[in-house]
Amino acid sequence: MQGGKYDFPLKSTHSVPPQEAPEDFQAD
Repeated sequence: MQGGKYDFPLKSTHSVPPQEAPEDFQAD
């Protein structure tokens, strides 16, 4: 999987849980 930024917005639309949200934010 390439382009972490693509996964970030995609997950946001999928209504990711708060536990995974902080992890995604740090992935930036």
